Amino acid sequence: MTPTLPTPALLPRALSTAQFQTLAEVPPEIEWFANLTNANTRRAYEQDINDFMAFAGLRQPEQFRDITRAHVIAWREQLVGQELEEDEDFLMALDAIAEMGPRNVVVTLENGCFALLRFGRKTRRFRAFVPRVEPRSALGSGDVLLAQFLASVLEERSPDHAVRLAVAAGSAAVLELGAGRFDPHLAATLAGEVELAELQPARS
Repeated sequence: MTPTLPTPALLPRALSTAQFQTLAEVPPEIEWFANLTNANTRRAYEQDINDFMAFAGLRQPEQFRDITRAHVIAWREQLVGQELEEDEDFLMALDAIAEMGPRNVVVTLENGCFALLRFGRKTRRFRAFVPRVEPRSALGSGDVLLAQFLASVLEERSPDHAVRLAVAAGSAAVLELGAGRFDPHLAATLAGEVELAELQPARS
């Protein structure tokens, strides 16, 4: 049986010889995971590890010692090929990224975004887009959207208003030729057309 790490409550003030030997035999794979103390981080890594093990056909932690960089690259390319389509897909992506540490997460689209925002102690999730936009060039529009969002946050706008202004600026940018360019007057007009919805967390 593979040795495991005991819970802190079961550890004495001083290890016995048997306990010392047991801990010395714990595989580094289990030792590494036990060092993750944040519950959200552990859950995110556990899901990723399970996904990778299924992809690589692994059954035991010790098999990770046979993994090479080529296996990881192949898995990464397989992940890149996945598309987000439904709201649930985007919500799961937002939560997964947020669990890695960022306070706010914004996933940009040509005519909108999905966002997870933490203001104070409250976490809110939004879907926002402009329904009637025919893009001329999407180059740089995501940067414009994010820049406007950050500017709105610095101006202490409300979360929903910050998202609305960001999507309007990004949508105005896709109507311009040239990276990062947009008409502020058009963005102000588009802000009134942004369809904004607050979403509930993804089902676990």
